[in-house]
Formats: sequence, structure tokens, C-alpha cells
Amino acid sequence: LVSVVQAIELLSRRYVNEAIRKFAVSVLHEASTSVIQSYLLQLIQALKYEKNHDSALARFLIEQAILHPITIGHEFFWHLRSEMFNQNVQQRFGLYLEVFLNKISRPLYKIFKDEDLMLKTLITYAEKVKKNQPKEERDKIFRQDLSSLNELYKQKKKEISLPLNFKYRVKGLIVEKCKIMNSKKKPLWLTFENADPSGEPIVCMLKCGDDLRMDMVTLQLFQAMQAIWFENGLKVKMSLYKVLCTGYMQGMLEM
Repeated sequence: LVSVVQAIELLSRRYVNEAIRKFAVSVLHEASTSVIQSYLLQLIQALKYEKNHDSALARFLIEQAILHPITIGHEFFWHLRSEMFNQNVQQRFGLYLEVFLNKISRPLYKIFKDEDLMLKTLITYAEKVKKNQPKEERDKIFRQDLSSLNELYKQKKKEISLPLNFKYRVKGLIVEKCKIMNSKKKPLWLTFENADPSGEPIVCMLKCGDDLRMDMVTLQLFQAMQAIWFENGLKVKMSLYKVLCTGYMQGMLEM
């Protein structure tokens, strides 16, 4: 029997034969949703090695994303979105995004678009604070920008999910608890107001200037280790957090 991990290996750049790649995808069809989600990072990368845009792997992943839009679909969207700076795959990944977004419901489509718009806005703030200016002036402009964003959401009475996790629903920022970190890249410490009145604030960090793909792979390894320990009855407690690359040298980290 061929395992999912072995099937993913058959989807690497070393195997270009279409029959081999189709066989690998047939193995994936037998895997659970949670297993597909745990290896989605590698499967998205494997799309780069397909000869044609229309392939068995592309059809499988798009189908899974449509069937499970708030789990696989949400990550599928952001993994593709984060690669759109790469001209080698821009057309291909853009096509997959278009197919996926056209097949899901309008309310879900709007959720993804709202996330994307909010992130773009926050990225402009993150780039702005890197300019050489006195700290007091920089902090003042930063808080004004966040307050303006808050007003926009309050006027529209919007609730938005975060790219980090579809389940993280927020209705604005707690501006006084947000700050610009002192490290070289000036990441933003962002505290969001939970849309659930009984829920705690949701805290994350937005970074521009670091390649977070390495962090993602490292944490994926930790998750695999934790699963192996659990299966063998070892209760090793690990504080695993979410990291998401959202574009070239940018992304979000769960605090």
C-alpha cells in the first residue's frame, strides 16, 4: 500500500510522468479531510510541477476546497494567494483561485474578499511605519490609521474572519492594545476585538520583510511529531501556534 506521504513524494518535481502523478492523486482520494489539510502546503507546491494547468491534482484540490470551503478551502485560498507575486505560477494559481471563488456561495466569496482587503490595508500600515520618522510621530500616525479602519468597520457593522483562521471572527481592533514592535522589521502587534462577546481578544503579529514559509514548515513538522506521540500514547504538551504566509516576505503569526 502507498501512504499519503509516499503519494506526495510521487508528486514532486522528480516525477513528471502523468500516469505516476494520476496514481498519486488516486491515493489522495482515499485520505481523510484532516490529512489532506495537514499536507496542503506541500500539495499546493506540487501544482507547480504539473505539465498543464488542468491536471488530476488541480482538479482534486479544487474539488476538496469547494467541498470543504471553511477548512481546506480557506487555506487553499491563502496558499495560492501568497504565491501570486511569483510570475512563474501567477497565471496558473490565478486561474485556480478564479475557479474556486466562482464555485463557492456568494456569502463565502465575500468573506474571502473582505479578508484580502483588510490584509492589504494592514500591509500598507506595516510598510508606512518602516519610514524614518520620530517614534512619537510614527506611533501617532499608526493609531490614527487603525482608528480610521475601526470606524469603517463600525459604520458597516462588519464582522471579518482573519486569514490565520476562518473561525477567528473579529469586529475591529482594540487600538490602545496595538503597537509597533521594536525589532528591525517593525512588525505590528495587533489586538482584535472578538466578534463573540464572551470571547477573549484575538492577538496576532503582522510581519513584512521576513520569509514565513520556513516557520510554516517548522511548525508543520512539530504538528507531525505531536501526532506521532499521541498515537503512541505519549502526552507531550506543545504550544503550537498558527503561522500563515500571505504574500512575498509577509504574513501573520498567532500570539
